[in-house]
Amino acid sequence: MYAHVSTYRLGTSEETCDDVWSSAETGDPISDQSARTIASWWHWYDGSCSNITALSRGRPFDTDELADEIRREIKHPDDRGALLVWLDSLCELLTA
Repeated sequence: MYAHVSTYRLGTSEETCDDVWSSAETGDPISDQSARTIASWWHWYDGSCSNITALSRGRPFDTDELADEIRREIKHPDDRGALLVWLDSLCELLTA
């Protein structure tokens, strides 16, 4: 399914890291702002992770392909885990 997430601005590193740590402790998903910020840290311009790049830029993305790209491209386990929990939550909202 396709989704589109946009926020006013990307988060700062401090805001995003605090959100990731809070998510790890509570099990709650990170904010859309943090998801876009993490995606901006990991996107590539060569097209190999076009859905991560789309998320980082606030453009539409395919949720299934984004999940595959997150698992394949995001090497930091905290960032990867936080984005996957966020994506699962987003997909639940979209299918409810």
